[in-house]
Amino acid sequence: MRMQLNNFNRVEALREIVFSYLNYAQASISGHRVAAAVFAMRKARSKSQKKLETESSDLFKVFGGCNLEISISTVLHAEAIALYKALSEGYTKIQAVGVTSDHKDQIKPLCGACRQLYMYVNPMTTIYVFGKDKKVRLKVKLRDTMKYPYISRGKIT
Repeated sequence: MRMQLNNFNRVEALREIVFSYLNYAQASISGHRVAAAVFAMRKARSKSQKKLETESSDLFKVFGGCNLEISISTVLHAEAIALYKALSEGYTKIQAVGVTSDHKDQIKPLCGACRQLYMYVNPMTTIYVFGKDKKVRLKVKLRDTMKYPYISRGKIT
């Protein structure tokens, strides 16, 4: 019997994965650890694909990611990593993304580049921003995020 995931279960699953991935973040450049989790559905498969599969046939899955600041020229965003993991495993119907960071004022729903990645996949993606206390501080649809700009202190003077 497959568990029906209601909105509460979805948020709990995102919360659990987000905060577990925060421990893996590599933030030696920015000093801000970031973690994300994507709740996605697997696209329908053909009979021949089903025969070849040896993995679980879960319809829903949560994928985690964290920021990896390898060098100044190579900074990978947590939200992008989680999205790429989902897509690369055939979970192309992105339903929601949860994000958090260790920054004291974490209320921003993804940077512009990550918003654009998710916009290509599903403009109706629900974004949950979790505070350090693990409570949802913001819930917003991706298409409605213009009210929550991500403003960075760039290096241009």
